[in-house]
Amino acid sequence: KSQRQRERALADFEAWRVDTLVATDVAARGIDVEGISHVINFDAPEDREGYVHRIGRTARAGNTGVGVTFVGAEQARDVRKIATELRLEDQFDASGLHVAQPSRRHVSGGGEARRGRPSGRGRKPSGSGHR
Repeated sequence: KSQRQRERALADFEAWRVDTLVATDVAARGIDVEGISHVINFDAPEDREGYVHRIGRTARAGNTGVGVTFVGAEQARDVRKIATELRLEDQFDASGLHVAQPSRRHVSGGGEARRGRPSGRGRKPSGSGHR
């Protein structure tokens, strides 16, 4: 995206013309918008300062908000450490955490249904010249 497109997206968010803004960690730096109620991290911050910086966007001027962080198995230890340092252990919920293992599928060249066109299992019209 161009810088102009980024600026327009932020302006639309600030003016409440859109209610969701998706940004990378780098792009989100320096954004100061009032009234943010939720911050969703699709990747876990690497340290305490990064976490506070991101989630703190919901707590401007005494307001409160919700912060959610999606954590992969390889990040769980680091996020637990951040939660302990910030005394947020009671808010760290891994009870529903399920780590799916990559599946190994055998893909063969035959027998798979084609998309779009009918399989031709119906009756063909009788007589010549019909398609």
